[in-house]
Amino acid sequence: MLDDRSWRRQLGGMISAHACVPGFSAGAYTAMLLMGARVAYSQFESANPIKSPHRGPRELPDLADHISPLLERSAVFRASWSRRSKDYSDPRFDAALVLAPGRSVLGFSAESLKRIAKPVRIVGGDADTIAPAQECCSWLHSHLPGAGLDILKGGVDHYVFVPEPTPQGRKLAPDIFTDADGIDRRSIHDEVASIAARFFGSVV
Repeated sequence: MLDDRSWRRQLGGMISAHACVPGFSAGAYTAMLLMGARVAYSQFESANPIKSPHRGPRELPDLADHISPLLERSAVFRASWSRRSKDYSDPRFDAALVLAPGRSVLGFSAESLKRIAKPVRIVGGDADTIAPAQECCSWLHSHLPGAGLDILKGGVDHYVFVPEPTPQGRKLAPDIFTDADGIDRRSIHDEVASIAARFFGSVV
């Protein structure tokens, strides 16, 4: 495996010394882990003082019901679960763009967030029903000194950040690929791209 310096040398200096990480929804949670956020509670464990109104995400709506059985029966799951609060920060990343972070971020240790010195920009939608911006984005922003926050207005929901829909996409997953009246997904993407370009440009 090449170390951090040798692969740069082999590529003849074409790679910048800076790297930034964007993440959407669960990917936003991952981006925050790379910045240094530490998990205090899983979103769905009973000890978490911030109770989720859901038992799991859209893809696994009964996820919470499987945690206890898996802890009892699966050594692999127990080992993974025991590592959830470890430090996964990566010094190679200089900044994070966090798009529509889900309720899982509410399980981060507030103290770990306060220690994050790297730039973070949070972007959410004003009509997000999956990860309400007033709940998730605002909570994360309140615990991150110096972080930027953009709440996009006009009925912007959670999945507006994923690719533009095709007719087949609208048919197979209308909840993901149907936006509110007046929302132009391409325009939203252009706005987010502009935010990202300005933010990452100010970092590197």
